[in-house]
Amino acid sequence: LLKMGFIPESIKWFHRSIRSPQCSKRHFAFYNLALVYRSGNRPERSCRYLHLALRQRPDFDQARRLLREIRNHDVTAGRESEHS
Repeated sequence: LLKMGFIPESIKWFHRSIRSPQCSKRHFAFYNLALVYRSGNRPERSCRYLHLALRQRPDFDQARRLLREIRNHDVTAGRESEHS
């Protein structure tokens, strides 16, 4: 759904997956939610879901890299706006 551009539907399914007792890979659902919110220019929400993914799976390198990338972008963007 996400790759096809169905953002609201994707969000709904990721949340359902997270709530499901049968879900063995919640960290992926949290990570995918982070990707959705990052693409929607919501870095604070994206970071929240990345933290949840890392809480579920501390060795989730993709989530750690994306979190670092978002934080670095926020710091860089903050510096650029100070100089404007």
